[in-house]
Amino acid sequence: MLFQKKNTFCLFDIGSYKISCSIVVEENGNLTIIYRNSKPTQGYNKGLVTSKQQIKNLVLSLIVEAEKATKLDIEKVIVSVSALKIATKTAIVEDSLMGRQVLKEDIKKLINKSLTSIDAASQEIIHFFPVRFCLDDITVVKNPERLFAEKLECEVNLLFTDRDLLFSLATIFADCHLKVDDFVLDVFASAIAVCTEEELNKLLIIDFGHEVTSFAYFENKALLECGAIDIGGRQITQDIKNIFSVTYAEAEKAKNHYCSNFHENEAEYGEVDFKTLDKVVSSRIEEIVEEVQKRCVRKPRHIKLVGGGVKLPRIEEITETVFKVSSESGHIVEKHDGAKLLKDNDYVLAGMLNYISKGTSERPKHNIFSGPLKKVLSWLKENF
Repeated sequence: MLFQKKNTFCLFDIGSYKISCSIVVEENGNLTIIYRNSKPTQGYNKGLVTSKQQIKNLVLSLIVEAEKATKLDIEKVIVSVSALKIATKTAIVEDSLMGRQVLKEDIKKLINKSLTSIDAASQEIIHFFPVRFCLDDITVVKNPERLFAEKLECEVNLLFTDRDLLFSLATIFADCHLKVDDFVLDVFASAIAVCTEEELNKLLIIDFGHEVTSFAYFENKALLECGAIDIGGRQITQDIKNIFSVTYAEAEKAKNHYCSNFHENEAEYGEVDFKTLDKVVSSRIEEIVEEVQKRCVRKPRHIKLVGGGVKLPRIEEITETVFKVSSESGHIVEKHDGAKLLKDNDYVLAGMLNYISKGTSERPKHNIFSGPLKKVLSWLKENF
């Protein structure tokens, strides 16, 4: 667990719609949110930094206000990012043991080896998931420690994102005199917010964001596949604007009115009629879900929907029709005792709380990030 002074965590969520800052205090294993604030995003679009200065100004403003409100001196942050360029790759590595017992050091060595086994010049590993261990090409085990074998093999799934994005964000925070302790992918954070460990098996998470829709497929608690498309809720608003010849602000109000009044059949909003609006929204949702289905190679047994788009009517129905499996809107499954400031749709923040409290997945500190393989050691501590 990454502790700062006074066991305090500063969590940033960088999205296309807003950038938020939360201060969390850990005491006796309990996490308490003592402060949170957000501002509309500027300088960040579809997982790309478009203006370092604008993001820097937002970060500085949020940090100054947070330090003033909490009377804390913030030096380190954990950052959740919404990224368009995300991918998974599998590394299979092995080591000869010559019939001796498997030690923790052997497991650490194999995981370390997997992290450098794939050449990804423009990408950075943001999370990794040991999938299985194999002894002598025959026996597959979850925990090989203290077993005897001639050869130990390890399969690790690596989650990559754009190195330039992480480097840009790290330098922006450094310019604000803040060290990034960790990066967390937002769709992964949302997944561990709305799922128990037992549910993370042949499960697909679809995160309907403002400008990006991302997905993550889990099997046996490991994230095996992920991706993102550059269509989100903003495009639906743009469709309404174009079809009904209204301003973007009016289109956004019409969409919100439609979401709030759909079941009462009172979705008319000015010149925007219900039937046409329903068709416009549903068509775009269907396009998004179909694109996710095309990109997700594995077939899920169940789907959970998260993000701002889950409030859209018919989204579960359309998802079930396209994938031909059951789907539901995600609900936060575990609220920490001190998380009174947590709202029902605060998927990313809830997931980040789980991330720092349980260490559900780890990422190595290398290249951009200083220090030894702290995360490998932490993963070993959590799992063995």
